Amino acid sequence: MLFVRLPMERPHRSTPTVRESSMSKEPTVVRNPGKTAFRFPPRQAVYREWFPVILVLSLFLTTQVGPGKAAQEEADSFPLYANRVEPLPRPEAAPALSGVCFSSRWFRPTGPSDPHDTFRAAEAFAATDFVWTYSLDPNFVRRAKSFGGKVFLAINSLVPDEPTGNTRRRGRIVDLEGNPVTAPWMRGWGERYWGCVNSPEYRESYLAYAKRAIDAGCDALQMDDPRTNLAAVDWGACFCPHCMDGFRKFLKEKQRELDTKGLGIEDLETFNYREYLRAKGAPVGDAFRRYDGGKLKELFVEFQRQSVARFFREMREAIDAYAGRHVPFSSNNYRGSWDFPYDLFEIGMAELPQKDATPANMYRLFKVARGRGKHQIFTLVPATSDGSEVRVTRCAIATSYACGGHMIVPWDVYTGPNSPRYFGTAEQYADLYRFVRQWASLFDGYEELAAWVPQQEQERPAWFSLLDAPEVLAVLRVRPKDPAGGVVIHLVDWREKPEPFRLEIDCRGIGPWPQIVATLFRPGQQPEECVPNWGSPRGADRATFQIPALSPWGIVWIRPDPQRASSEKIPILYSTDLYHPHEDPDDHFDLATLFALEEFDIRGIILDGGGRQKQSPGTVPVSQIFQLTGRTVPVGIGLAEPLRHPQDNGRDQPEEFQQGVKLILKVLSESDRPIVIFTTGSLRDVAAAFLREPHLLRKKVSRLYVNIGDALGGQEYNVNLDPVAYRVVMKSGLPVYWCPCFAGGLWKREQGLATYWRFRQGEVLQYVPVPLQNFFLYALRKETSPPLDYLLLRHKEEQYRWLYQLDRNMWCTAPFLHAAGRSVVELSPGLYRAFPGGQTLLEQQAEGGGRSQASMHLAAICSNLQTKTADGVSPTTVRVAAENIPAVEAGGHFPRYVQIFTFRPKWLAETPDGQFVAHDTPEETGQRNVWVQCFQILKAEEYDAAMKSVLRELLRNFPLVQSTPGNKL
Repeated sequence: MLFVRLPMERPHRSTPTVRESSMSKEPTVVRNPGKTAFRFPPRQAVYREWFPVILVLSLFLTTQVGPGKAAQEEADSFPLYANRVEPLPRPEAAPALSGVCFSSRWFRPTGPSDPHDTFRAAEAFAATDFVWTYSLDPNFVRRAKSFGGKVFLAINSLVPDEPTGNTRRRGRIVDLEGNPVTAPWMRGWGERYWGCVNSPEYRESYLAYAKRAIDAGCDALQMDDPRTNLAAVDWGACFCPHCMDGFRKFLKEKQRELDTKGLGIEDLETFNYREYLRAKGAPVGDAFRRYDGGKLKELFVEFQRQSVARFFREMREAIDAYAGRHVPFSSNNYRGSWDFPYDLFEIGMAELPQKDATPANMYRLFKVARGRGKHQIFTLVPATSDGSEVRVTRCAIATSYACGGHMIVPWDVYTGPNSPRYFGTAEQYADLYRFVRQWASLFDGYEELAAWVPQQEQERPAWFSLLDAPEVLAVLRVRPKDPAGGVVIHLVDWREKPEPFRLEIDCRGIGPWPQIVATLFRPGQQPEECVPNWGSPRGADRATFQIPALSPWGIVWIRPDPQRASSEKIPILYSTDLYHPHEDPDDHFDLATLFALEEFDIRGIILDGGGRQKQSPGTVPVSQIFQLTGRTVPVGIGLAEPLRHPQDNGRDQPEEFQQGVKLILKVLSESDRPIVIFTTGSLRDVAAAFLREPHLLRKKVSRLYVNIGDALGGQEYNVNLDPVAYRVVMKSGLPVYWCPCFAGGLWKREQGLATYWRFRQGEVLQYVPVPLQNFFLYALRKETSPPLDYLLLRHKEEQYRWLYQLDRNMWCTAPFLHAAGRSVVELSPGLYRAFPGGQTLLEQQAEGGGRSQASMHLAAICSNLQTKTADGVSPTTVRVAAENIPAVEAGGHFPRYVQIFTFRPKWLAETPDGQFVAHDTPEETGQRNVWVQCFQILKAEEYDAAMKSVLRELLRNFPLVQSTPGNKL
């Protein structure tokens, strides 16, 4: 090892230090036009000439260290919990796991005497998604969408003849006597005749209604009573002319396999099943269910089954064509059934009778839905409304969320044909839903790993158990391949009189850090620390936690100690195709961003494309950044040639280009903590390191950010640098965070699946320190003068003006923020900042009431801002805004956490030319195990402005080695 200088700790901004020097009488002062003046220390001997830097950096690494065998075997013996589960596909329209589903069957108040108010109730329950609502009013949909979630408008088996009418005569289901038919539970409701799926008239009415729902702005449709004609057989229907013609054609298609004479059919060309039954004296109406119609009745049932399937297939195709997109459908799969025809729909949204609401049954129903790639939402139908139903309903709500499902707010609930609708109150249930919204980060992204289910025989994991709690449901959930997320354990006490109990878990699976921290969250209460009692007869690594009596829900979050992780910063390896002269100067912006984020402990830089590095050394801009920050880190030159095949680990390439791979393996093997790897350019060195030491990378890489590719399979420059390496990494099973450069072609980001953004350089660079401006000026002008001297000179004004007028394409800003755990805050309209605090604070906004944890955190950050920002917002303004957060949360906007982007599981399908396409479900790819966390923009209208504002502030506060106040030029 030739290059051994350790990273320096950055001086605190408020107490700048001054280095003394014997090499110069006065330090050179360079003033920032319009901002701060900076002073640099004398150059070290190593910087006097810049070519030796290249030589030293390119030769620094000569050895490779691998993990010890004993340590490796010990780590193997107990895999991390986060690595034991993969994300299950979720339908695209499924509400977020932290969503609150609210249903108002019709807009309320329906009149002056109606005491209920739809939107007031939705606010009281912290609703996000409006589901199962009968409305075609665009204003209603617009207001519902303002709650932040999706809107499911309802459609059913008895849509009116005209979308806004109330007559139901055209194309209706009829009995043997030609009378229109309705469902038994709807009799007495007036003209509620069901439509026949074989009737062109009814199909026209159904499609017209669906189109009006699409025009109103809904995200998805909820199909109520989807069995239609199949259900009607039990009520003695449908025997309309369309069904009779269709059934005759159905029989003709099966004629070869049928004994028509034996079935009593004299002439199939003229056969009419209705007349046949009338001649046989078949009963009319509900009695037809018990009628023994033999083989012919069985065939009629099968015909109606096929009719229902064809109806929904053709209607959905027509609806999608009209909408110009795929319109998701849910259906009322009563009691959670996924038999036909409910299996035709992506989401189940159904009544669950109170008698079926047991922990064992609900766990089973949600598990069945997940196993089918579906999502289940229930509305609990209470057995009473005298208050005795409240305990079971609360347990059912908590159990739904524990199992990764949803329970619709118990308000405006259908309880039977002759019973009043049920309207639960906020006092009874709102604390549970507010709890979900307040701690959304404990729900979103977590998958079930294990469960203890009362009243169910099961093989329970030995590393996780409950003591003294036979009627407590416990569901352990983790974020796949993300050990930092720890484990979230939902606890739901179904006992009539809950009592304290104990939770025991083997903590070796929580993470590689020796310390853990545990917090208990309960609805309506402040989070409290859970102190572990270490050791048990089953192992010294097991921790026992005392859980107080729940009412009925609690969540224990056990994770690696964030204080220790924070104090040690985030260890990161950075691979970049950085050159001088540049090929794309966005790499220079990325390098500056890397050093601007104080959360990172930079363990090394790999310069991608070793062959090109000899002619256009990336060590030039690296040495400049070292000079600006006073920091140095190991640098290695990467492999020169693309990998030739999926087993090529690059060992046969020249030794001078092995440094990047060796650096990766050395840093990983020597670190006692997992490492983030962040890549731009090709993936050559990471792929080669993986092929040499796959076990080491699987154990030590916490996240692998890959800025490469097109999410929809288009050709992309970085992929073509090394197609084999791209395929190796994407299919490696490592915790890949895919940051596609484009989606749908060059400069496109369809579906939000691309990181690309663009800005005018002057909107950022005119606010940053002049030495850093010089860094970019040197790169963009492709200067050949001594690079370190160039940083300290004042250049011509026209050169800076030229710099400001250039447009810049960017990609890596958002992934850097995610890797650093920063959350985006909008302080005022268009003014964004990325503050430390991490993803766990992002959704912790309390709905009304007192100040939320996130609000207090934001207020503390804002109140500590000491300097006027580049956007002209004074500290006073920010502090005042922060102090008024509770009022802002209730009815305003600023300041606010805003989730501009996220990462979501996507399954990958490989195209014949070696590209990858992101899909929402494995069924679309045929490769269930090939998945990644994929970048996705959530707020496209804010993305560019937010990234520009955040980048400007990061670079404005770039950590120069030394600064002093000065006059503006």
